[in-house]
Amino acid sequence: MFKKILSMLLCCMMLFAMVGCTSRTEEVGELVKGNLDTLYLGVFDKKHVVKVEDSLADLEALYEESMYLSGEMFAMYWGIFDEYFGETYDTLSDGLKAEIDSLMREVYKKAKYEIGEVKQINDSLFEVQATVYPIDVVATAQEAYLAGSYAPLNDFWAKYANVYFEDLDAEAQAAYTEEYGQLIVQLVREEMAGLDYLEPVTHTLRYELTDEVWMLNGDDLEAFDWDVLRYVYEENAESAA
Repeated sequence: MFKKILSMLLCCMMLFAMVGCTSRTEEVGELVKGNLDTLYLGVFDKKHVVKVEDSLADLEALYEESMYLSGEMFAMYWGIFDEYFGETYDTLSDGLKAEIDSLMREVYKKAKYEIGEVKQINDSLFEVQATVYPIDVVATAQEAYLAGSYAPLNDFWAKYANVYFEDLDAEAQAAYTEEYGQLIVQLVREEMAGLDYLEPVTHTLRYELTDEVWMLNGDDLEAFDWDVLRYVYEENAESAA
């Protein structure tokens, strides 16, 4: 659910104009590539900035929002904060959020995708073939998590073996959250050394004219986004605790 919200928010912010481009498939492909580079790489090609109506500052703000939402998704996935206990991403310490943010930027700089064939379906719709190579570091980190092969986490669980989170006072809860969150960041960082990509997946991204504005289709972007950094939900990380 959160991933869907993330993708919808990103899509809604990507209101890129494409005046006069309705018959230029090559330019559409470049625009879509520029959009993805903005979201995931924080790369703002000068030609792309000229093509869209947003300023460089707008695109930079979009990238910052993308990384914030990605960090929130990461923290939620690993159970670093628990809304049941009144925790949110914003209640995490500034230091922990900075570590997560730095990690997300590092991970997404490795995003790998290619723009393929672009077809013009009609005057208000293009279909763009985009192949993405899913980053595997969260999946491999989860394997270590579930297998109990990461010693620092084993030590953490042993320390809190007979402790219930709800029985801790606010200060102790914050300390628990901080330590656990830092360990998760450390685990994933260590997996970065062996970062690899899973089998490529090709998506059809619809670039549509909606209310006189060209934008990527939200459902298509959501599906693509799922495959940029692969999260595994057969057994989620939080349940492993």
